[in-house]
Amino acid sequence: CSATEWTPVRLTTHDGRQWVHTITLPTGAHKVAVRVNGDAWRAPRGLTVVNDDFGGKAGVVVIP
Repeated sequence: CSATEWTPVRLTTHDGRQWVHTITLPTGAHKVAVRVNGDAWRAPRGLTVVNDDFGGKAGVVVIP
């Protein structure tokens, strides 16, 4: 996530089906990418896809 200066964070399992990480984001647009089991980084489903800061793709989350 651009808000963490692209430092990866570990997700925890929630109810055995969903992976969760809670972060408080400041106002503005933030780029988010996920990687599962060492595969390629990608934009999370349901987000607008943009270029990340490394030549790949990320999703955008906008906090009003």
